[in-house]
Amino acid sequence: MILPETVLAKLNRINVHKAPGPDGIPNWVLRDFAPLLYEPMCAVFNASVREGKEPSLWKHANVLPIPKVNPPKSIESDLRPISLTATVSKVLEAIVES
Repeated sequence: MILPETVLAKLNRINVHKAPGPDGIPNWVLRDFAPLLYEPMCAVFNASVREGKEPSLWKHANVLPIPKVNPPKSIESDLRPISLTATVSKVLEAIVES
């Protein structure tokens, strides 16, 4: 069982300078409104763990090509894919891993 205090602690440590994922929720919203969000999020997290499923939006990712060298000369060798996933999904993953 995931405790609400654990969710609050993770939300308070979110890096607001990182890009949001496909859900479009800015990281500053999750961090700044953590006192209002942590209990409902804890309920969703516990239901997700209990049922062995996570919301489908949390499984989506925005994949962006990031150049290894500037300017890139070859698509195959000079770009690397970066996947932006939902921050809420990352919070749940960090809690489950610990």
